[in-house]
This record gives sequence, C-alpha cells and structure tokens, in this order.
Amino acid sequence: MGLLKQGVFVMILITFLAMGIGSVSAAVPNPANGHFYELVNAAGIDWSAARAAASEMTQGGPLCSGHLATVTSQEENNFIVSAFTAGALSNKWIGGFQDGANSSTVNDGWQWVTGEPWSYTNWNSGEPSNHHYTQGYEDAVTFWADSGNWNDAPSEWQYWNGGYVVEYDCRQVIVDIKPGSDPNSINLKSKGVVPVAILTTEDFDAADVNAGTVTLAGIAPAKWEMLDVPEIWDTVLMMYVGDGDLDMVLYFSTRDLATVLDSSSTMTTLEGATSEGGHILGTDTLRILRA
Repeated sequence: MGLLKQGVFVMILITFLAMGIGSVSAAVPNPANGHFYELVNAAGIDWSAARAAASEMTQGGPLCSGHLATVTSQEENNFIVSAFTAGALSNKWIGGFQDGANSSTVNDGWQWVTGEPWSYTNWNSGEPSNHHYTQGYEDAVTFWADSGNWNDAPSEWQYWNGGYVVEYDCRQVIVDIKPGSDPNSINLKSKGVVPVAILTTEDFDAADVNAGTVTLAGIAPAKWEMLDVPEIWDTVLMMYVGDGDLDMVLYFSTRDLATVLDSSSTMTTLEGATSEGGHILGTDTLRILRA
C-alpha cells in the first residue's frame, strides 16, 4: 500500500472512529412485509444524527433508501427483536419522536419519521416518562435495555452503546436469472441477452412491476415480456416447467452487463418500482464463464 493510499485509509478510519460508527449488520428481510432491516452500532450518536445517517443509506440500489425503523405492530417489533436480539438492540434509536408543540402529556405528540399513523406502542413499564436526570425531557424512542420494549430518551443523548435500526421500505421479490438453468452461467463476451425473471408468487403479482424502472446491477433491460417461466422441476419430464402464473421476464444486454460484472461476480441485485410507487428488490446467484 502506497503512502498516499495508506494516509487516506488512516484518515477514513479516524473519521469513522470520531463519528462513533461501528459495525453494521447484514440487512434482514421481513417476510411479513418484504421490508429489509439493518442494525447499525454507532457509539455516541444522537437521534437526529441517526435519522440523517439512516436516510442516506441504501439497500441494493438508490431506489431502496432507508429511514429509522418505524415499528407499527407487535409482529414487526417481534421480528426485529428476533433478527437482532434484545441485547444488541439496547439503547438503539428507532424512528419515533415527540412533537413538543402537541405534547401536553407524556403520551401526546408522538409520531413516526415517515408520517405513518402512531397506533401501536411497546413502551417499557413506566414509559414514556419524559424525565431525564440531566436533560429534564425525553422526546425520542430507543429500545429499552435487553427487553425489546421501548424507552423515551432525550434526542440529544449519546449512548456509549448506541446506534440505530434502519428500515428499507422495499419489497423482497424472487428473481431468477436465466430461468430453467442451474447454475446461472453467463459468458460476458456474448453478444446476446441475459433473461431475468421476476416471479409471481402467492402474495406478489409480477405484472404490478413498472418495467421501465427495473435495473440489474444498475443496467436497464433492452426489452421485457410476460411469460410463465420454468421454475418447478417435473420429475416425469425431467425438466423445469411453469406454474401457471405469468412472470415478468426482462432481457439485459450481455455487453452492458460486462461493464459492471466480472469474473469474480457471484451474485447480483435487481431493483425497481411497482406501478403504485413501491420499491422492489431481489437477488440471485450467477456464474461468470471464463472465456
């Protein structure tokens, strides 16, 4: 490593340490809503800084941006605790805050950063208390120590074991590169196209996808169509067959993919949006053939 690169590395490391940014978990999909969740350990970060940092994070691509998690049901709270453990969530910020102008009592004025209805809470016993031994007020939500319940805390407070939970409001979809093939082998020197299917499932209709928004590893498709792709192994025919549902098949120029994939690529991500504006995200494995 050259002196310049080494100096840059040290500067970046010092910057991260100064910001208190620690480890980031792998994003975990919630099967119930298709959203992804990520736990960021960041000692000494306050709620406002956590909100800003979460809003800058993306999952898979720019369409799938993050925000502090908005926990709107017991099922969602249970999922987050199960995914990361109650101990790891201790003192981690989520996206609830109190509007002081509308908070005549400790229970008034609470809202989510996304504007979703504040209809579910999971306060620990005696919370919210709006009483802090130094700040004198508490206007943001963290997970309580080791319980999975919530606590109100001053938004300016900086926990030594702090951090935050990020939620990505994108739906996980099933993506199949080169339907009917296994493994998904791609020759980047080919002049053809690579078919990639977004599969229709029991709770998702691929026809709802806006094909004009879809990219694979950042590359837009050359064309697309609706087909029933082979995805079920028929033990009699000894081949993959369709399941009777129409799937969206998009065709990507191999030459275009060669600008972003190489011999070390083993997985790639597809992202896009539905006709109603919701975001989708899916991944699949691939094998790059060595020419």
